[in-house]
Amino acid sequence: MVNGILPFQGLKELVDSKFISSEVRIRDDQIGAASFEPSLSDIVYVMPSSILPFPGKNLSKRLEEERQYIINLKKGRIGFLHKGAVHVIPLRERLKLDSGFMGESTGRSSVGRTNTVLRLLTEDNQRYDTIPSGYKGHLYLEVYPGSFPIEVSEGLSLNQIKFAFKSFNNLDEADLRILHAQNPILYDENGSSLTLDNRIEKDSVVMNLRLKGKKPLVLRARKHVEESLNCSRDFSNEDNRYIRNEFWEEVSIKSGRIILSPGEFYLMITRERIAVPPGYVTLMAPYDLNLADLKTQEANLFNPGHGWITKGFAPVLEIKPFGQPIELRDDYPICRISFQKLREEPSCKLYDAGSQFYVKQINVDPGKMFK
Repeated sequence: MVNGILPFQGLKELVDSKFISSEVRIRDDQIGAASFEPSLSDIVYVMPSSILPFPGKNLSKRLEEERQYIINLKKGRIGFLHKGAVHVIPLRERLKLDSGFMGESTGRSSVGRTNTVLRLLTEDNQRYDTIPSGYKGHLYLEVYPGSFPIEVSEGLSLNQIKFAFKSFNNLDEADLRILHAQNPILYDENGSSLTLDNRIEKDSVVMNLRLKGKKPLVLRARKHVEESLNCSRDFSNEDNRYIRNEFWEEVSIKSGRIILSPGEFYLMITRERIAVPPGYVTLMAPYDLNLADLKTQEANLFNPGHGWITKGFAPVLEIKPFGQPIELRDDYPICRISFQKLREEPSCKLYDAGSQFYVKQINVDPGKMFK
């Protein structure tokens, strides 16, 4: 078997062979071009803190012994998850992986933009968001609403999991240059391809911050809001979307400069546009934590085809400073994009093919939940 990340057809084989199983039928829309979206079960454990298993006590035992209380999602009930509280929700899916198959999890973009922190947990692995090779057992999702209270229901998908055989290896600088020469992966604001010279560090493409140009350039989450976000709504219907200004405020920028306050949550955007070829996925990471104490992304996965036919897309940054106040300026190097190769191109419709919401944005937008 070829090493690498499984595309749509490989994920479907995992489901068909019961490597991924569920107590209910797995929906077709849970299988994406390069990721699988597990679904919430009917119970929420409210915990005093973030949690991991440790030797001698697996996760399910800790949940039963240390929970503060339970929220019931049975029979279509909606669960209210408080801002600033830690919740752990068992997922309906169970894994029975052969040796060599492994997984990595990240949040969905629409959820990450609300500053809802999602961490995948397993019964006995002492790492977040990681499914070890050959894992057999249940999955859990830790949910921490950092800015807004949210509402959830049974069957809702909040995160996405990449599965791979043997490795999630990133392309190195030579492979990135060859890929870009074949079909550009980096564009400027006007859709013209850029050279990769002086833009590759640590085998990834460096992206810069945009703090000049069309507004809004920066949005900040409001500290106090009047209603919670129901993540179960159908946001393709504009009537179900929330009014943006009730949750976000625009931050004024002076001469391409901003000072961020610790404890606040900001949305910003890159100057450059990135394009993901059909046979690849990308990951976003902070540029360098030695330069600034901040986190740049909750949802860090970009799927095959994202920005491919639109000459790129500008990633929105979910920025959380910690420690001391931080100054950022226009064209500041803010994040790095690494590319990972799939075992083969997905045999399904790619991201851009449906004209998805996030591809067309040219300024900061909080996502499809808002209008």
